[in-house]
Amino acid sequence: MNEPAKTNWTLHMRAAMEVDPLHHLPWRLRRAFYADLGSEAGGRRVKGWLAILSAQRVLPLVLSATPWEPQPLQDLDAAVRFLRGWTYPIHDEPGFTPERVSLASYDSGEGGYDFFTDESRADVLRAAVAAGKALLEASSDRDPFGGASNIHQHGESLTFSSVKQADEDIEGDDEMFSVLIAVGDAAGAAAVASACGPETSSCDPERLAAFWTWWLDDALPLAFKLADVDWLHQG
Repeated sequence: MNEPAKTNWTLHMRAAMEVDPLHHLPWRLRRAFYADLGSEAGGRRVKGWLAILSAQRVLPLVLSATPWEPQPLQDLDAAVRFLRGWTYPIHDEPGFTPERVSLASYDSGEGGYDFFTDESRADVLRAAVAAGKALLEASSDRDPFGGASNIHQHGESLTFSSVKQADEDIEGDDEMFSVLIAVGDAAGAAAVASACGPETSSCDPERLAAFWTWWLDDALPLAFKLADVDWLHQG
C-alpha cells in the first residue's frame, strides 16, 4: 500500500472514530482496511504486527492480575516468531495449527484459566483474548470477522449457526467480539480491554478514543515499519 493510500485510510478511520458517540472505530471499516492491505506477504505482516502491537498494549492487565498464567504471553511470543520466520517448540507437535493452540488454550470448559470464571475481571479477560486473536492474525491470512455472520444473538446469549446473516444484519460489535477468540480482531478486543472496567464491558468513551488515537498515530506506522524489516537477519 502506497503512502497516499495509508494516509487516506488513517484520515478516514480517524474521522469515523471521532464522530462515533462512544468513539468506537467501526469494525466494518477496519475489515475493509485489512482487505485493502491485501493477501501478499507484506500486507499479511502489517496485519500481524498491528494485532501484536494491540495485544501488547493491554498485556500488562493480564500480567498484573494473573501473573501465573503464561498463555497470553506465550501466544504473543508465538505470534512474533511466526512473523519473524522462526519456529516455536509447540509447533512441532503432530497436527499443530494456530487455531488449535489458541482455541484450546482459552476454552474455559477444559480447566480454563483464572480469568475465565464467573468472577473474571472484564478487562483482564479481554486483554487475554486479544493475545489469542493476535496469534491467529499473525499466523494466517484469515478474515478475523469472517465468522461474524454466523453469530446470532438472543438476549445476552450468543449462538453459532450454519445459517449466515447478511452483512448489514449482523448485530455484533467490538464488545461482543471481545470475548470470542475466533471472531473479531485483536485491536477490537484490546480497545475494549483498555476502555472497560473490571466488572463491566461497557467502554469509557475517552479511554476508547485514547486507544484508537494511539492505534492510528503510533501502532499503524510502526506496523508498516516492522513489516518492511527482514527479521531473519537481525541479531
